[in-house]
Amino acid sequence: MNTEYAVSVDNEVIEYMKKLDKKELKLDIILTGGGCCPFFDVSEIDFGKPEQADLYDVYEQDDIKLNISKKTKVIEPVLHFKLKEKFGGEMIYVEGLDVKQQYFDE
Repeated sequence: MNTEYAVSVDNEVIEYMKKLDKKELKLDIILTGGGCCPFFDVSEIDFGKPEQADLYDVYEQDDIKLNISKKTKVIEPVLHFKLKEKFGGEMIYVEGLDVKQQYFDE
């Protein structure tokens, strides 16, 4: 796991957030599973501020504030936020994480 990494946000993500009048993203890592299923980490990207700011590292790019959970397992030198089309809409996702699955909640 990389404890020192850079953060990059594609221009498409910045324009998408401006279109939605959003200035802050939160990346959480959530443990899921149990019962008959194994436990594993998933990522969740949400617009807004974290409730417990001390549990997040904060980065800024082009007036966008990124709150990244300290639980994030970064496996690349750059944590890269990108935009892709999915289910007839657009979603923000991150490359450079060690997670089983990524979720998006608007």
